[in-house]
Amino acid sequence: MGSGNSHVDVSAVSLQWYQASLQHPCLLPDVGVDESLLKFSGINSNTELQAYSSELADKVPDYIEKFVSNFGTFSPIPNAVGLGALMISMILEIVMKSTTTQTNENSYSMLQRVFGEEKASSVRDTMTVCVDRHRTYMNNEQRLAEELRILERTLSGHLATLKNSLLYDGQMSSRGFKIWVNGAYFQVQMLIHETRLSKKPKKAKAEDVKSISALIDRHLQDLDRLLDIYKPYKTRMTKATSLTDWCYVGLTSVVCKQSACLIRNIDNKQVQCEVKSESLDDPCESSDVMEAYINRMFTDYNPVLKSNFLDVKTNLGSLINQHDAFTPPYID
Repeated sequence: MGSGNSHVDVSAVSLQWYQASLQHPCLLPDVGVDESLLKFSGINSNTELQAYSSELADKVPDYIEKFVSNFGTFSPIPNAVGLGALMISMILEIVMKSTTTQTNENSYSMLQRVFGEEKASSVRDTMTVCVDRHRTYMNNEQRLAEELRILERTLSGHLATLKNSLLYDGQMSSRGFKIWVNGAYFQVQMLIHETRLSKKPKKAKAEDVKSISALIDRHLQDLDRLLDIYKPYKTRMTKATSLTDWCYVGLTSVVCKQSACLIRNIDNKQVQCEVKSESLDDPCESSDVMEAYINRMFTDYNPVLKSNFLDVKTNLGSLINQHDAFTPPYID
């Protein structure tokens, strides 16, 4: 089919498909680092946390009482940066949900977005335990650092198992890849926070930065390998079919007038995800156009995904040296 469309401007048609897909993100790869994980792990994580808390204070009835019942203190909470900021934000989320009909204690929205309906996930279990341990020991730096050290090693093993299943066992899926990406990024944040808590004096040393940089480099290498497997998977999960306006019976065949191409993502059969690329001339079943369309998609997407890890690597020293406390908005 690809060789039969040499008269078609493959580049122009694939660009048209891609531009149509940009209006429907469900057609694009959904394997990136979660928005909350990014927001609460960067240089401005403490500021983001304070803003989120202030927003909740304006919206949630009896916010002060609920805060104390969850945190057990009015005092500022130390090391509310990076993973610490993320953990506090997730606990605050439960404060908000306790005012609604949502009563599942572990229904953190970040975990729901990353894991979806995936129930049996050792990566999810480890991340959930991390929230629980942080909730228990957030005011005990030494104990929290010890817990993080243990959990990080546990998570490392689970990520290796998941990675191997995606690479070698034919288990590649958008959900599985997304879990690995977020788990790998979470592991980096665990190491940063464990280092942050363990430093006396609280300054990053060259060996600390070097060891975490090495982990990020390994994750980036694994990310390249996983993307090489994910790209053909994404191609198989993307279908394009012709939509017709009308047909008539000719002397030797049925002739139909095409109105558009329907581009579909069949990765999640429970969710309808499709877009029409309006054109009378699109060769909808062209393998050349599909290949060019997927190439455009990954050319734009791959650097964005990698930059999330590279940004952390660039700012490692500054991130480790952050120790800002979280002060609830009602404390003068």
